Amino acid sequence: MTTQSLPFFKGAFLQIRWRRWIITFLILLSGLIGLTVTKADQWLPGIGNWLARSPHIEPADAIVVLGGGSQRTVHGLDLYQQGLAPEFWHTGAWSSARRTQRIAELAAERGIPADAIYLLGTSSTWSDGQQIAILARQRQPQSLLVVTDWYHSRRAFCVLEDHLAGSGIELYYSPPSAIWFGPDDWWQSEEGRVTVIRELAKIGGY
Repeated sequence: MTTQSLPFFKGAFLQIRWRRWIITFLILLSGLIGLTVTKADQWLPGIGNWLARSPHIEPADAIVVLGGGSQRTVHGLDLYQQGLAPEFWHTGAWSSARRTQRIAELAAERGIPADAIYLLGTSSTWSDGQQIAILARQRQPQSLLVVTDWYHSRRAFCVLEDHLAGSGIELYYSPPSAIWFGPDDWWQSEEGRVTVIRELAKIGGY
């Protein structure tokens, strides 16, 4: 084994340890929720409300939809049609050419000019922050109205505030309506439990 190969094995070992930590965390958290389900309404809403950023809707220079679901896209388009911003930014455009084309078509159908639509090729919340910061340096906005689901808002804003640090850009927030579960009842459905537990693990990773 050469000395050049040591960093690779060290990195692989750390990655395996990290994955084991995440799995252990999820198992423990799931067990804790199961053991205390009889008193769920007393403390589990606190987790949901810790994840959920309070909405703050103001006119901005651009509406920024973080890719991850059609409800986010539709809500962002609704905000644009309400006249809350002159530009429409949307992340997550890397994953599917068909989806990217559909976002552009929906935006055009809602009357957004082609030169006001910015589709960013990103694959994660972290890359969302990177690409938004790059575009912000080009477009020089003073404010952004961010759209993402309530359970994703804490992590998303931590990332955005990190990448936009020192820019002076004001961040506002408007979540789409919670269709299946919200901060106060997320543990009552399997989808809610899986989504929130996964989000808590991702916050630990970030």
